[in-house]
Amino acid sequence: MNKILVATHGYFANGIKSSIKLLTGVEENIYFLNAYVNDESIDKQIEHFFQSASEENEIIIFTDLYGGSVTQKIIAYASSIKRKVHLISGFNLPVILEVVLSTKKLTDQLLEEMVADSQKQMKLIELSNLSKQETEKDNNEDLFFN
Repeated sequence: MNKILVATHGYFANGIKSSIKLLTGVEENIYFLNAYVNDESIDKQIEHFFQSASEENEIIIFTDLYGGSVTQKIIAYASSIKRKVHLISGFNLPVILEVVLSTKKLTDQLLEEMVADSQKQMKLIELSNLSKQETEKDNNEDLFFN
């Protein structure tokens, strides 16, 4: 069984929690760490998460900023223990949803594919380049997939 941690600066993790619950209804085995929002030590929160994981759990951690302090603290703790930990840094909602909803064993290769797929979800949509006709398509047509 997967044990997932979403660790972010500020309350970003709570926003992700809300979105996951709204879109999937899944709440079990997903933990959220909102760093630097109160006096609670981020190090203690990280330690608590790892201590709550059983040996059978596959640990997947999402952090908001590659190279950020939250990611650095996760790496420092994870490298001090003898457990396989998957860390995805600079995540977006599509990759978290794919991991949460996956029924497959989350191998390194599968996670790499999920990350690559989620990177393709980021698009710059130039609204000024869309014609009025394109934006007024029949409600049965999907502007994004045509």
